[in-house]
Amino acid sequence: MKTLIFLVLLALPVFGVSQSVQLEEYSGNITLEELKEIVLTLASDEFEGRDTGTKGQKLAAEYLRKQFIEIGLEGPSESGDPYYQEFSLSRSGFQTLSLIRGVDSLFSDKELVLVGQCPPMDLETELIFVGYGIDDPIYSDYPVDLSLEGKLVAFMSGEPKEKNGKYLISGTYLPQYTDRGLTKAKIALKKGAIGAIMINPDQEQVKKLASMNKRFRSGMQLRLPQQETEGKSISGVIHIGIDDAAILFNTSTSSILKTVEKMDKGKTQTGKYVSSVKASLISSGANVETENVVGLIKGSELPDEYVILTAHYDHLGKREKSIYNGADDNATGTAALVEVAETFMQMARSGIRPKRSVLFMPVSGEEKGLLGSRYYVQNPIFPLNKTVAAINMDMIGRTDPDHSENPDYVYVFMNDTLNSSLDSIAQLAGSYVDSNFAPEYIYNSSGTSRYRGSDHASFQNVNIPILYFFCGIHEDYHKPSDTWEKVEYDKLTTISKMVFISTWELANQ
Repeated sequence: MKTLIFLVLLALPVFGVSQSVQLEEYSGNITLEELKEIVLTLASDEFEGRDTGTKGQKLAAEYLRKQFIEIGLEGPSESGDPYYQEFSLSRSGFQTLSLIRGVDSLFSDKELVLVGQCPPMDLETELIFVGYGIDDPIYSDYPVDLSLEGKLVAFMSGEPKEKNGKYLISGTYLPQYTDRGLTKAKIALKKGAIGAIMINPDQEQVKKLASMNKRFRSGMQLRLPQQETEGKSISGVIHIGIDDAAILFNTSTSSILKTVEKMDKGKTQTGKYVSSVKASLISSGANVETENVVGLIKGSELPDEYVILTAHYDHLGKREKSIYNGADDNATGTAALVEVAETFMQMARSGIRPKRSVLFMPVSGEEKGLLGSRYYVQNPIFPLNKTVAAINMDMIGRTDPDHSENPDYVYVFMNDTLNSSLDSIAQLAGSYVDSNFAPEYIYNSSGTSRYRGSDHASFQNVNIPILYFFCGIHEDYHKPSDTWEKVEYDKLTTISKMVFISTWELANQ
């Protein structure tokens, strides 16, 4: 192992062994106690769940701003407060969502759940079944001659597997499409469809999602204002249970299940079901003000090149009498960002600066659709063509069910085709931590992350190399029970040190 580490160090044009010793020494400044204090503060009831645009989110932004000032970071924003990148969001709630076939009607918050953003509509159109809704060189549900212009499409959740249980597209036991159908919806919209429906074989799961969605949505959703005119580029999907899908297609649940069995044997079933439905989606709107928090440390040799470190600091806010404190999601990633920034400034005060500049950016609006990071890439403070990489952290303080017996892990995602050194940097960072800790490196040769539900996706979409640190979904995800005392702080400390090493190496390579 030591030989491997030495060879990796030789391969990286950074600072050599003495610098590596200093990095290990300075990583010790990232402490469990300080991380815990930040998580406890952000996940306290005082911050009211940090819902975007609310008092709680504003309190969190001000707390982080003061942290950056105390650390000694520069405020790089040129409009308003130098530590805020302020932006407006359009608050638009879908008051009525319905699908009607003949005498049968399905409504939002009962049988239908809208995820993401869809353009308003009120029309009668054709609904066509498109299998799993996948269009990939390995597998596609879309024949070349299929016309979707002006139509609605419906596809099954999930994706095909090989006989050994691995997913066909990814070639692993991790599925490619994990973003609640949004990527599949984008595929359909690009092919001319006006909307997309995802069919869930578990009817009860959709009912539970509808109930939760009603509590959280409160009739309103947020979007970037420029989306208002984007039309088909607005990516949303309607979730529906399999029994209700059978109603829309005038068939039986058993028939759809048999069709899925054929799909799993590699037989494309696109066009198997076609129906005529009336679709109605009516929205209303207002404006909400929010902000990303930004702090900069200037590079010593290449100050006009940038590495960006992100973590979203917003969460779900209050619902009725419950506060969704979001300790792991994502006070943990935000705390790590602050600690990494402080360590960089401690090094700078000792005369050790990164070659490139580093922008530390806790972002808002992630829970509403990656809005803060998407706003940044559309309105960058620093040129994107001078941004060499982005590192993102989300939910890095708990353990998912797949690792209940071996919790010493973190998933490290990277779009390696854009920057072949990402692998070496991630491996090097992992070599600094406890030998019992086992990072799981996941490579993305297609350039499209299997986990698109966090802010790294915004940078990846504009071809910026990314590293994404993530520990997976656990039982308290998006529940009031995601509280500070359940965070595994030893684990959070280890991952924070990995992120520090990765950020430093990217800033100096």
